[in-house]
Amino acid sequence: MRLTLLSAAIIGALMTPFTPHAAMSKSAANTSEPLTAAPSTFLFTARSTQWNYPTDVTAAQADDMATSLAAAGINLLLTEANRSLVNDWPSKPEAIDEIAQRGGAAVSERATKIVAEACHRHGIRLVHHITSTFCTKRYLDAHPEWAQVDARTGEPVFFEMYGGLWMLCPNNPEWRAFYIDQIGDFTRRTGVDGWMVDEVEFLPDWYSCGCKHCRAKFKAETGYDLPTGKRSDVWENFDSPVWRAWRFLCRHQSPPGRGGSQPDSGRLRGRCE
Repeated sequence: MRLTLLSAAIIGALMTPFTPHAAMSKSAANTSEPLTAAPSTFLFTARSTQWNYPTDVTAAQADDMATSLAAAGINLLLTEANRSLVNDWPSKPEAIDEIAQRGGAAVSERATKIVAEACHRHGIRLVHHITSTFCTKRYLDAHPEWAQVDARTGEPVFFEMYGGLWMLCPNNPEWRAFYIDQIGDFTRRTGVDGWMVDEVEFLPDWYSCGCKHCRAKFKAETGYDLPTGKRSDVWENFDSPVWRAWRFLCRHQSPPGRGGSQPDSGRLRGRCE
């Protein structure tokens, strides 16, 4: 119920051959499978590492790194440190202001494009690592209807790690469509070859998320109505079939297309009663 069509790791470009933007370097050609190799061949021969590159990276710096990686036999690079696609993360106000002063999300995009071009010149594929459901208070205030909410109170939830974060609901169809559109736009503008989409999750506790979309899915898949209010005798009551169904779905359902299937509501209800 609560898992979404968004995968925790979308590596789409690795599943299709592609022609590099420029010829591979001699060192890459000697140590790596060609980028036009069959997908199955590449997946079994990928040699990867990650790079925490700065937002002010230069083309020369990126080319030096790509040269070194290719010489070491690396043919797949995972990005790090430039992980916000739709908002400026982390949440700390001073960090957001610093990012804004450097140019905001556009700076991260510019840096990633430079790194992608350098990688392609040396026969290396680039997978971009980003966050998904984490967001800032500023971003949540602009899109309150996308929030993960506490099922008891209906209030947006707050996750205290990483300096403090607010959460977006991956079951919200409007947010999901917007996010996937952003991935497509970023891919076209930067030339990245694949994606690792992180933090596709519900935090910080058992009560997230109780938005209307999650409630509708829970009802459709179990036949139960999720209660509201802090005083319900359902909450944390494992004698309640409603609570058991809620916890079962939160822990065990696989999203469609990844080996899972939508559960039969009657059969699931029977397991929990």
